[in-house]
Amino acid sequence: MLLPALLIACWGAVIVGLPKLLPTQAASWLTYLALLIAPGYLLGDLVARRVALDPLERLALAFPMGVAALTPVGMAALLQHWTVDQLALGWAFTSGAITAGWALAWLVWPCPPATARTAWTLDELLLALLLAVVFVLLVPTLDLYKIDGDAYAVNSFAADALAGLPLNATEPIFGTGLGPGVRMAFNQSLPMSYLWSYWSGIAPIPLSAMASRSMLALWSMLATYMLGRAAGMGLSSHSQGRRFGLFVVAIQLLIYVAAPFLRGDNVSLFFFERITADKFMVPVTMLPVAFALAIRFARGGARQVWVAATVVTLAVSAIHPLIAAMLALALGAFATLHLVLAWREAAARWRSLALGALAGLVMILPLVQLVLARGEAPLAASYPSSLEGWPVGHKSVPALPFIYLPTLDVSGPLPDLSQLNAAEANSPTDPFLIWRFAVNMNRRRLLLFDLDHYISDPNILLEPPYLLAILLLPLLLPGLRRNLGAQFALSTALAVLFVMFNPWLTPLIGSLVMPWILWRFVWLLPYALILGLAAAPLVNLIGQALGRLTGRGAGLARYAPLATVVALALLFSPMAVRNIQMLHERAAYPYYYPTPERLLARLDELTQRNGPATVLADQDLSVSIPAYVANAHIVAHRVPTTSEVFPADQQEEALQGGPQRQQPGYSTAAGPGLVRMGDGRPVLYALSGGQTAHGHGHDPRQYGPGRAALG
Repeated sequence: MLLPALLIACWGAVIVGLPKLLPTQAASWLTYLALLIAPGYLLGDLVARRVALDPLERLALAFPMGVAALTPVGMAALLQHWTVDQLALGWAFTSGAITAGWALAWLVWPCPPATARTAWTLDELLLALLLAVVFVLLVPTLDLYKIDGDAYAVNSFAADALAGLPLNATEPIFGTGLGPGVRMAFNQSLPMSYLWSYWSGIAPIPLSAMASRSMLALWSMLATYMLGRAAGMGLSSHSQGRRFGLFVVAIQLLIYVAAPFLRGDNVSLFFFERITADKFMVPVTMLPVAFALAIRFARGGARQVWVAATVVTLAVSAIHPLIAAMLALALGAFATLHLVLAWREAAARWRSLALGALAGLVMILPLVQLVLARGEAPLAASYPSSLEGWPVGHKSVPALPFIYLPTLDVSGPLPDLSQLNAAEANSPTDPFLIWRFAVNMNRRRLLLFDLDHYISDPNILLEPPYLLAILLLPLLLPGLRRNLGAQFALSTALAVLFVMFNPWLTPLIGSLVMPWILWRFVWLLPYALILGLAAAPLVNLIGQALGRLTGRGAGLARYAPLATVVALALLFSPMAVRNIQMLHERAAYPYYYPTPERLLARLDELTQRNGPATVLADQDLSVSIPAYVANAHIVAHRVPTTSEVFPADQQEEALQGGPQRQQPGYSTAAGPGLVRMGDGRPVLYALSGGQTAHGHGHDPRQYGPGRAALG
């Protein structure tokens, strides 16, 4: 009862406004616990009361359950264009109802929820303490001030919400009535961020830049523990269950900290810098919980486990459709392998069918979004339908050791987007599309044999942790029929390889989403779990051998996982120190988006007083302005964002005037074209790199009466 009581106290403290009196980090932690963990823990207690989970697993389950609790009111707020005050009231009512329902359940059914039967042993406590110490040491790195262009774009939604504007009524950057698109209209990470900022009193930028990563990092560790514990129940007595769960967390955390990766876009960097982004947050905090419940259900067939898994999968689908598809792939693969291996058992057959049903349920909302998206005006293409007239040829790239494969390649200089002629936006040789194609090919995420046949670039899997995990997969085959953790790891790994490297299936999936993001399927690879499962027998044998040598038997053998973790930590400590130093250097010297705070504060004041205004800005400055000023409708040469917001038949109108704004001074030729960009409103304010627009040779009078330049 103590933990639920503490969480309910956190919830009450947030409702009465206590976080706004606390320092930033304390306010953020308290709000996070109240917003997601308190209602999620209580809902999980109601749904999975009879499931034997230990306190760490119940905390891990609380996060996706908290998202599920938020989803009904959050979805209503986004689709019905509520204000943030209405959203906050709806959340308070919903979470209050969950709290009241939980209290009523305790009165009617006072027995405590089922818990793990075995007590914690000393070696488990020591390993858990070691992980806790490491996390505390990592908190300063997780709390470094770090923000990128994607975070600014998301925070532009939060700025509008906290200014009291109707949610999702307009897209926040250009201020048009086009709306934010289908995916953002359903994405529950938006209400989560709105309410986190609303109840904590922390502005969206500092919240995402420094005050929210450590919470999600901790909960990713809890989620990994829950998956490891479920997968380890079929192992030997010295490795199973809780001990193995902690062992897997240690492996995962060691990989994050040491960063043994060759590519720059690796999961270590995402863990420390981008874990708040929905596309990475969901795979590390929610998918492991769903997988743990799936393994438990396949093992025992408990109805409450399936219901809890259903709630978690639906919460995943309410945030990110591609991650939902990844979840469906893993569940489907696990169900299929389990069915094949245990075909003669009636219980295994219906459990496999129930797991398959989960895979179908998680795809309902993404399919609805797909249908709705097809009914909207088509956006500008992000992937070419023809290469006619393009400067494209073939080149050979290293795909595997000593193996080169051909792929398409743009030859010659890339188009200068600062000189993009708006009329070219709808031409077969659209300069932006050529530029985007070339940039993505340089990132080595696809091998294109031709436009209709491609696979993920194999170098994505040639990272040491991934490659080692794949090479160790054969070690999972002994005892596969009875080891459900190994069944899950093997089936998911094979499914990932099949999807990423199938020249017929991969393009089919790419046609439904965007080919450039298919590489994210590598995040589904359970590499830490595979490494743990492969190492467990060896660790167990070493422990037994040491036990026999010392005459202490099983008592010493239990300490083998702890000793292994300590040895690996010492071995990789130089890499870990170097990676932490690199992360601090990245925070000290980031890619800079101008944020002249006094200027932005003045612009915010003016637009609040005088109403929404169209703002002319340079490219980099235009990235940060919407995240600070809700009523600023930006006009700038934002080609990537423009193509994602404006329909294909409006690209010429959206992009006009762009080339002139990239010059040292703004020419009068830019003025007339910009009026149409701003929904017919005149350009009221012009900002340019923190200097006065007039100092750049720009005369604000050219924009007519009542217009001004800020600098």
